[in-house]
Amino acid sequence: MRRPTTGLDPQNRANLWDQTRALRDGGTSLLLSTHYLDEADALCDRLVIVDHGIVVAAGTPAVRA
Repeated sequence: MRRPTTGLDPQNRANLWDQTRALRDGGTSLLLSTHYLDEADALCDRLVIVDHGIVVAAGTPAVRA
């Protein structure tokens, strides 16, 4: 599975983040699967960490950048 920003240059990665934030802020629910914790922390209202198919942690980011 490809992560949403794999292979993107910095400008397009920032644009994708902006579009994702706009959807989230407009009330759209999104499921984001990523190994990049900075993406998850910056873009998500709720986080779930899964290890070998088992939820090992769930909650909200402590601080929004």
